Amino acid sequence: SVPNFLGVPEFAGAAWLPKDPRLHSVLGAAFNGTEYRFASHNDVGCDFVGVWHKDVLRGNVAKFQECDVWSPDSIGEQHEIYKVMFYLQDHVHDEQAMKVIPGSHVLRHTPWETGYVALHPRMGDAVIFDQRLSHAGNTFYDVFGKGRLFIQVGFGRANRFTDEFERGTQERQNTLQERMLKTVQPRGWPTML
Repeated sequence: SVPNFLGVPEFAGAAWLPKDPRLHSVLGAAFNGTEYRFASHNDVGCDFVGVWHKDVLRGNVAKFQECDVWSPDSIGEQHEIYKVMFYLQDHVHDEQAMKVIPGSHVLRHTPWETGYVALHPRMGDAVIFDQRLSHAGNTFYDVFGKGRLFIQVGFGRANRFTDEFERGTQERQNTLQERMLKTVQPRGWPTML
């Protein structure tokens, strides 16, 4: 995967993506006219197994999320951050794109008992969802499969929740990108073994 792909020179040609007017016409509807902004969340995902989760700050970046994402803050503002997934492959006949548990974005826990819905996007489709929704990507890695490739970006209501999420996201992405850029990828015959 490529964390903060917008900060990698090789992806400079994709800088238009978070500014695209077609995306913003849909986001305008999702945010129902409230002011929103890019939350700096931007990753390219490829060939990883996605476990069930909610996109809230965890681990060493959880400290940035001071407000409870399931409750209004002291002035009545609420968490409203959407992730946009752009699929670069067809998933019409498989369950490798994304699975969601409808309605789980309003719950702190993942309601396993309700079951999940598998999405089947075509190449070029965008899926927009509340980042608190319990979701998973490909939960089984097939070494002989075609893999999985997507781009994701995040947008949030212009408020404290998004500010906090953005600070944690930038820290996470910078740490992962630094690690990625230091890693030497094997090339040639060793990759065949």
